[in-house]
Amino acid sequence: MVGMSSEELGKRVRAARAYAGLSQDELAEKIQVSQPTLARIEKGERQARWIEIMGIAEVTGLPRVWFTGELSSDLDVSAETVGEIKKPPNAQEGG
Repeated sequence: MVGMSSEELGKRVRAARAYAGLSQDELAEKIQVSQPTLARIEKGERQARWIEIMGIAEVTGLPRVWFTGELSSDLDVSAETVGEIKKPPNAQEGG
């Protein structure tokens, strides 16, 4: 399903959440998981399910392929550089 390690996916989820300006509690609520579950995903202790990846992508406005390893796996993964990833044309601002 996901073409990267749990640790790498966790870094990307954490960076995307920071980029979107959300706390773990806020993102967890929006994707309908518990905050401890999201924390485990961000730490690389639990692989995210496909439905969770789709939710994270939708909430943060980032392309799903960035979370699956299909888009430039050698990017510097930080909240600052996540903003350089093009959002899809239908992504809502602030939302």
